[in-house]
Amino acid sequence: MKKRAVFALLLLLAAVAGAWTAGVKLHAAADQVTLTRRELYGRADAARGLTLTLHSAYRNRLLWTTTADAQGALETQFTAFPAQAGAEVAVSSYSGLEMYTMLDQGMDPSDGVTLPGLDTALEELSAATPNGQETEQTIYLRDYLDYYPLTLQLELPGYWQMLDDILRRWDQLSPQEQQTARDLIDLGEYFKIPVLEEERCTLSLGKGEDGRAWHWGTGSAEGDSYSMWTVSAVTSEACYFTFTTLTQEGKVVDTGDLSLGYGVYRLPYELDEFGAARPLVEELELVYPLEPGVQILNLQASPDESRLLLHTGEGGRYLLTVIDPAARAAVQILDAAPYDPDSGWRLYSQGDFLAAVLEGDTLAVITLEPDGSCELAHLWDAWPPEREDLAFSAWDLALDYDGERLALAGILDDEAGYQWDTCNYFLAVYQGEGLVYLGEYINSLY
Repeated sequence: MKKRAVFALLLLLAAVAGAWTAGVKLHAAADQVTLTRRELYGRADAARGLTLTLHSAYRNRLLWTTTADAQGALETQFTAFPAQAGAEVAVSSYSGLEMYTMLDQGMDPSDGVTLPGLDTALEELSAATPNGQETEQTIYLRDYLDYYPLTLQLELPGYWQMLDDILRRWDQLSPQEQQTARDLIDLGEYFKIPVLEEERCTLSLGKGEDGRAWHWGTGSAEGDSYSMWTVSAVTSEACYFTFTTLTQEGKVVDTGDLSLGYGVYRLPYELDEFGAARPLVEELELVYPLEPGVQILNLQASPDESRLLLHTGEGGRYLLTVIDPAARAAVQILDAAPYDPDSGWRLYSQGDFLAAVLEGDTLAVITLEPDGSCELAHLWDAWPPEREDLAFSAWDLALDYDGERLALAGILDDEAGYQWDTCNYFLAVYQGEGLVYLGEYINSLY
């Protein structure tokens, strides 16, 4: 694989809070940004050739673009926008299909927000609740529901629909809008998962002195429960997705009512003359079967869209399955690292490589080869054994890899533990046996 000779990292830094001096003084020092480095491990020389670009903003009106290396700031450009102006970030990716079970939410029947089956249970509770009082009751879901009620959200190029919103505004939609929305309703009705026999739900209700209910709500009770969660990958022609089949206690739900079977699905779409997608729900198909009970972590398309990369946890291992959707078959299953199902997991994709950050202080670097296969390049402990005191946040990382070194950069938490009010950052470099440099950088804008 051809490797880039230098790193290029991009940090999107949050707005800086605080008061500023007069505009003349501000502009005079606007481009004089300094970075104070604190070396926590190793030496900054290990990050030679590394360049970072930091975008900092204050209330979306004052913008700084700072080029830096491991030693500190090199150059800063400053721009001031008038009120209500500012830079907008273009979104080039789409979330695809998201499906969730609809049990933990407040409901107001007067607003049209109800759950088929559970609205009956709430009406029964209302009839048994005296005026001016609040009450709650725990029920078995199977007494009222055969299948889990789902909410769906689908985002494709030029297309966004949310099932809850559709049902709430159904009478206000035009016949054409109703026909378009019907596709999402039909899609949701396909994924019928029978309710667990032992799952219980707690209903809550409050009544005013006039007898009108002012509060309706549902929530999970103690015991096993199922919450559907989906992962999606949107390509130029289709949305690929799958969903979890494990309950909270690790049991497997019944997928026998799915006529296509369970696995990775393909939902094709077509674009109209305005570039807006129309999902072809009637052409939904299964492109790769899965055994129910697999722990789903992530699904993505390769850069050329010829392969799907399915990340799963199975038998205490983190596996990456490379799928050829045209052939409906797996071309590779890479056993990458140990995996604890009760721990966290984050994936970062950067074109020709992937980096998985696993709780338990493990970094897995996986390269995407030209032939479509994947290769485990490195498996590193995040911290040297003698420095267990070191730590950094694995959220919202910028990273790059040149074939030997992996660089990670991210925003430092402020004193209150938040990231969006600071433009300070950390930089970590891994090479050879593991961590060779970790430094913190305090930005003068902060």
